[in-house]
Order: sequence, then C-alpha cells, then structure tokens
Amino acid sequence: VRISFPSVPYKVKQQLVCCFFSLQRVLTSRSDFASFTMPRPLTFGIEFEFAFATIPYGFSPPGSEKTNNLPLAMRSHLTSSQAQALLHEAFDAINKVLDNFGLRTELSSRSTHVSLCSHNTTHWHLTNDATIEGPNLDYQWLQIELISPVLQLTPTGIAEAMQVAGLIKRHFRVSTNDTTGLHVHVGDSSRGFPLGVCQKVMGFFYTFDELLAPLHPRSREDHSWALNIRDAFQLPILNSWSVSEALEAIFDTNTIEELEFGFGGRRPAVNLKNLGNGGTPGKKTIEFRQHAGTLEPERVQAWIQTVGGIVDWCRRATDTEYEELVEDSAEQMDQGDAYAPGTAVELLKAVELKEPAKFYGKRLKKNNGKEPEGELITYGKPLSDDVVDSSSDSSEGGVHSGDEEMVDA
Repeated sequence: VRISFPSVPYKVKQQLVCCFFSLQRVLTSRSDFASFTMPRPLTFGIEFEFAFATIPYGFSPPGSEKTNNLPLAMRSHLTSSQAQALLHEAFDAINKVLDNFGLRTELSSRSTHVSLCSHNTTHWHLTNDATIEGPNLDYQWLQIELISPVLQLTPTGIAEAMQVAGLIKRHFRVSTNDTTGLHVHVGDSSRGFPLGVCQKVMGFFYTFDELLAPLHPRSREDHSWALNIRDAFQLPILNSWSVSEALEAIFDTNTIEELEFGFGGRRPAVNLKNLGNGGTPGKKTIEFRQHAGTLEPERVQAWIQTVGGIVDWCRRATDTEYEELVEDSAEQMDQGDAYAPGTAVELLKAVELKEPAKFYGKRLKKNNGKEPEGELITYGKPLSDDVVDSSSDSSEGGVHSGDEEMVDA
C-alpha cells in the first residue's frame, strides 16, 4: 500500500510509517485478529409453523366466526377426506396473498412441497408438518410450515420475515398453539462456523439457559422437539455437572461433530446438526428451536435479533471478553453468588442488543416476568363479510396486524 504525505516533514513520515508497521505486526500476531476487522453480515432462515383453518361449503361456521373480528376461515368444496387436495388449495390461497406483495410464486407439480419464489433468486417454501395440531374447534385444520430463503441478518432481511408473518396473520384464520414452534437458523452464508465459534455459542446458551428461560412459555422449556440445552448435554455422561465443568467439557471437544453429539443430536433447543457431516448440504447453520410458534411480527423481529446477535457477539468477542461475561458468570453461579447480568434483559444489554432488550423488558413486565402460552387463534380484521373463498383473489394491500388474544377452546 502506497501512502502519500506531501506536506508532512520527512522525520514525521518515518515515524508514521514505523507506527503503521508496528500496529500491523501486533494485529496479525493476535489470535483474536478477526475482532479488529469488520465482519460481514450473518445470514438467517426462519420456519413458521401454524394450523390453518378451513370450512367445507354447506357447513355453518362456528358461532365465533362472525362475532369476534377474526380473519375468516377459507371456504372449500373439499373435505378432510381429500386432505392432499385441500392442502394445495390452502397453499394456493397463501400464494395469491404473497404474490400480491411481490413474493412471486412458482408452483411445482401437485406434490406435498410447493416453492414460493421471491425476487427471482430466492424461495419461500410451503410444506406440511404432521406434528402440528389445531385447537378443538369446529374447523378442518391443516398443518402448515412456511420456510424462508436465506436472508441477510440486516434490517431489510428481518423486515421480509416480519412482512410474511404479518400477511399470514392478517389474511387467514390460523392457530399458533403449543404444538407449533418458530425455528431460526443462523449462518454465515454457506461458509458455516468454525469450531471455536460453535463452542462459544453452545457455552453461552448453556451458561445462561435459566436466565433466558423467561423469554419462552413453560411448554417450550423442555419440549420434545426442542430439548432443554442442559438436559440434552451428555459430554461425557455424568450424574451432575457444575456450569464451569460443562463449559470446560464444551471447549475440550475437537470437532463440531463431537460437540453436536454432546448435546443429544437432532432436537436440542440449540442445534448444530447442519454444521456436522450429517447436515443438510449447503445449509451450514446453527438452529434455534426453543421459541414458541407465533406470527406476531414484533416477536419474530426480537427473536431473530436475539439469536443472530448472540451468535455475532460470540464470533466477534475476544477470549478476554468471553471469559469476563460467560466464564466468570459460570463460576459465580457454581458458588451460589450473585452475578451480573442477573436478568435476560441485562444479558442482552451486555452483548449490545439494545432493541431486543427493550422489547423483552416491556413484554416481561406486562406478563409478570414470564412469556405466556401461545395464542389459539390470531386476531385481526376480517377481509369481507363472509369466509374467504379459496377460488377468489385477495386484493388488499399493505401489511396489517391485529391484536392477539386467547380464545377458549
């Protein structure tokens, strides 16, 4: 690199050049050199799970259909005995809504999997999920999962995920009860993460598991499809662990596969499966499975910012910064001492996540310090005076979202 100082005395030039090369030697000799560079934005993907309400023609809707300001259920000539065709009618209805908002669709043949093409180069995918159950109400419930393309962990990428959540919530009668989840994958494009970053992430969530628990309802604390990270820990198998001993075992692993195996394989709440040899090709992500199902855009935003921000902090933090926050807290926990951060909100502030800290601070205060169980039905304004006809187009514009309440099933 040629540096020109036309008006600077020669001796000063020499001193500046010496300082430049001295700084270069210091930076390149440090193990945490990456923290001095501007890291590229991470990427993420999101999976929305929800039950989708339909009503056959000729059947009267439940009494609440016209009285509680819900988005209206999809009418269909098909019944639950024609489940595959009915599922594709729902896919088509969702396609029409997303298409109206620039998410142009390319439907495959009549299979169980449909691709939604966004911006011509990325795709949203609709599929069914047999683990989802509808509330005990008088509808035909379809089990739907909507999967995003790879999005940039930037305001624009997060806004797209929020928009899709808002559109589904606004236009359809759906349920995000305790059989549904919101899964977020965090990656570095297709590059994946090195072992050191994975160890820091798993150590972070293991250490602060109890601190972060209030962000989720009790039904998600040890869900069969999202095992609690401490309960999943088996590296090696002992009757009891101190937090510090668990951290030591995490950092003693030699490969990502060994680290992944140490947390029980496929279904822990923080999942490394896609980074190991048995993962999905081209999907080099850390998956976060603990969040309850939701289509509330603000909750979607806060959780993406939280898990994405924590992964980003772990890849940027120096060894000293990680030790001062995570390892020192672990030692204080083991000794039964008070430690900082002492709440989830304080922890988010400690890793410079001000927006989600503000969101969860207000939400936890509103809900007496614990996230409530998921909503049975999402509320919003109806699109017409009758149920949505699966054969009609939707022409409503803009992203709208209503308030969410619990419905007595």
